[in-house]
Amino acid sequence: MSEVRTFKSKSSEKELDYLFIDNQASHSIILLHGYGANMRDLAGLASISPVFKDYNWYFPDGVIKVPIGPFMTGKAW
Repeated sequence: MSEVRTFKSKSSEKELDYLFIDNQASHSIILLHGYGANMRDLAGLASISPVFKDYNWYFPDGVIKVPIGPFMTGKAW
């Protein structure tokens, strides 16, 4: 099951959105997307091999908004 969640820092008011794929596993993989993409960019990798069902997946969304085209923005780190 996948869902978008928000991490809220205890020490500041900053938040980080991330896509979480819960496979009820004891290990996790965290992938960071590239410049101009978003948290959904690499999510397809979680399903390309049955081996990856043994991991929970985290795909955080970049914290900087960047222009990627006319009237379009993406995210960056």
